[in-house]
Amino acid sequence: MKILIADDHPLFRSALKGILEGMAPEVEVIESVDFPTVLREVETRNGEVDLVLLDLAMPGMDGFLAIELLGDRHPALPVVVLSASENPHDMRRAMDLGVLGYLPKTLPPEVLMGEIQRALSGESLIPEALQQGLDEEELLAGQALTPRQVDVLRLMRDGKSNKEIALVLGLSPATVKVHAASIFKSLDVRNRTQAAMVAERMGLL
Repeated sequence: MKILIADDHPLFRSALKGILEGMAPEVEVIESVDFPTVLREVETRNGEVDLVLLDLAMPGMDGFLAIELLGDRHPALPVVVLSASENPHDMRRAMDLGVLGYLPKTLPPEVLMGEIQRALSGESLIPEALQQGLDEEELLAGQALTPRQVDVLRLMRDGKSNKEIALVLGLSPATVKVHAASIFKSLDVRNRTQAAMVAERMGLL
């Protein structure tokens, strides 16, 4: 199991590496100190990275642009933002770009380890600051769809293709694909038709 830590603070990176290596003996930690290195590591390892833990504030590129590039090039790659920023706007923007979750760096080590294990199992990590503002229609079986995923779901129900949804929402088709995969997982369905039927039945739309 390979986990990529992308953070330019050596002390934090070292502490996080210790936490990750304590999770299981098979965990291999890859370290990056800037966004170009993150992209290069993911490319050269050719699908071997299981999870990216990404700081938003690193040299070489805007953090949100880096998230979008990773989503475009590697739509199946789980990315979790691990940031010092607890600004709900940053959280919302990152989640709208398709990351699997957003974790503040202030979390205690034992909580952080649990959240990372959840991410490795494919669960979305919705920040508490955003959960408090989610509408009832965005909740299902303890899993929350982000507002952007609800937008994607509505357009899927209307029969729009990924390319058409991307055009309407101002996203890339690859980012729409990531959102669709998350929606299918949250609703426990296999295709767009099932997703629309379940969403209608549960009152999500």
